Amino acid sequence: MNTKKEISWKGKLAPTFVLTGTQPMPLTAAQVRRVVDAFLKSDGSSHSAQGATLWALLDFLQGKKIPYLLTAHPGEGYYVQRLDPLPKPQL
Repeated sequence: MNTKKEISWKGKLAPTFVLTGTQPMPLTAAQVRRVVDAFLKSDGSSHSAQGATLWALLDFLQGKKIPYLLTAHPGEGYYVQRLDPLPKPQL
């Protein structure tokens, strides 16, 4: 996997890798942040069968060495689960 971010046309980040059967799309930095933030808030994330934004989350998790479980549901999509959830804040 190439962890170096490359800028594609129109200022979007190009997918760093492609999982077999997915169709990743270039994303803006803001879109990547939203995907990652949503995952970190819930410790899990669902993605369509196209996997258009899946690459951004997997790139982040691999870059930060955060363990995860990727489950493919053929014809439905993908689910990414964090294996070491962050502790919930004490209120």
